[in-house]
Amino acid sequence: PLILAYRSLAGSIGVDPSSVKWSEVVLTRDENYTPPRDKEEVVRWPVPLTSTGMLESLGSEQLFSTIPHEQVHAIQKVFGELPRWFSEGMAEWAGLRATKLVAPTLYEKRKKQLDAALELSTTPAALKSWGSVKPKPEAILRQLTPEQKQRMASEPGYFPPGPFTFGPDDFISDESNTLARYAASLRVFEEIERSSSLGAMQRWFDAIRDLPSPKQTSDIVRLAKDATGVDISGTIN
Repeated sequence: PLILAYRSLAGSIGVDPSSVKWSEVVLTRDENYTPPRDKEEVVRWPVPLTSTGMLESLGSEQLFSTIPHEQVHAIQKVFGELPRWFSEGMAEWAGLRATKLVAPTLYEKRKKQLDAALELSTTPAALKSWGSVKPKPEAILRQLTPEQKQRMASEPGYFPPGPFTFGPDDFISDESNTLARYAASLRVFEEIERSSSLGAMQRWFDAIRDLPSPKQTSDIVRLAKDATGVDISGTIN
């Protein structure tokens, strides 16, 4: 089933599965197993087995639901740097297509989880800003005079003029409303597939690969219309 899932992943995105440098997967009974890392990126995914070496519910979910999503990220290495909404939307879409093929029950479970998260969310998904970086408040505060800090406290609309200087540890990524954003980005891909075809989507993916990196949302949205005829500009805000 796992080989079938990998073929589905590659087929959805339109790549040769033999050309992909897949992330390693290890099945282990060791509860304390720690996968090796390469430059802080996980390159081996552990799948838990029972003490008798059996694959039960937790291991099955990891192997047939989580791993397909993560292996899409392995495929995406050939694309270059992608916006977060596109990266995760593609991973959910292609991953769930593979999960549905080999483990329909796990597919339904994940779909229900995502649909519920989006339905219950009270804030816009704001996909375009997902993963964008901004300075940590403390990184700005440490560069202000006591007078500026006092004025900020007493005047809510006041923000001191720069310039400010920041180091690599002074930024945070916008990771709020995460599960709803996974769901919203998945729906972008689902809507394109419903309104066009898998072949048109693959032409879209090919065109995105040819863009200079980092890929820009505006270019990806434009290419979606060109390749599939679907306008997603109103969804990616």
